Order: sequence, then structure tokens, then C-alpha cells
Amino acid sequence: IDANIVENIKQYCKEVNISVYNFFMAIYAIYISEISNLNDFVIGTPILNRTNRKEKETAGMFISTQPLRINLKGINEFSEFAKNIATECMGMLRHQKYPYKKLLEDLRKENKNMPNLYNILISYQNIRSTAKSSSVPFEISWVPAEFTADNIDIHIYDMNDTRKYKYCL
Repeated sequence: IDANIVENIKQYCKEVNISVYNFFMAIYAIYISEISNLNDFVIGTPILNRTNRKEKETAGMFISTQPLRINLKGINEFSEFAKNIATECMGMLRHQKYPYKKLLEDLRKENKNMPNLYNILISYQNIRSTAKSSSVPFEISWVPAEFTADNIDIHIYDMNDTRKYKYCL
């Protein structure tokens, strides 16, 4: 996406008090609703699972995937919907230590035919791609996995300190 458009998106998000992630989640949800004719569905989203100082200072992956229920019924304005998404995402953080696999296992104890809670996923990566504050020069790049378990994925890479923006499906 052109850097000017991204700056406009960021300005809009600031004006309505939502994050860029919430903006893209809302856009993606509307898109999925339009192509599927569904107003009530679930999107998966990976979230950082570093809740304490020790985890924040430890190398490694601490990501968990959380299901986010989307309900477009009765929504008239995009900003209202995006704010609802923001509220739901904040509430989702309370459950970030509850692994998705364990959630499915627990639900399947009551309903053995329970499918996955979602088959679409959005991932928003907001990173610094160069280390200007480090004495050791390094660069970060994103290498997507060859295999994904979800039917429809969108990955948004915001490398905000290089003015590089990659948004790909």
C-alpha cells in the first residue's frame, strides 16, 4: 500500500481512537462478510503472549492464536464497528494464556463434532525492521511459512521505520 494511504489510515485511526490492527481487522471482517454473506462468524488472530517482564526479556515465540467473534448485525457506521472490534480485542487479551488447542479440546468434550472455531485468520505484524539504537547493525525480515492450517489468511507487515508496507493475502 502506498505510504500516503498508510499515513491516512494511521491518521484516521488516531482520530477515532483505534489501532491500525483494529482498522485492518474491521476491513477484513467486512470483506469476509461480503464474500460469504455471513454477519456472524469467527476470525482467528495471533497475539503476543508475553504478559510479564521475564517473558518480555526472553528470546523465542510466545504467540497464541485467539478466536474473535465478529458480529456485523445492526452496525451502521464503520467507525462504530471498528471501535467494537477494538473493545472485543482488548477483552480477548484476558484469555491469551488459554491455548486455542486446549479450548478446542474442552469444547469437544461436550460436542465431539465441534469443528475448528475459525478457518480464516488475520495477522498484523508491526515491527521495526532496522536497529538504529543498537551498536550491532541488524535487519529484520519476514519469511512466511510454507504451510498454513487456515483456509484464508491475510498477513499485514508494517515495517514502520523503513517506510516499507507489505499487505498480502
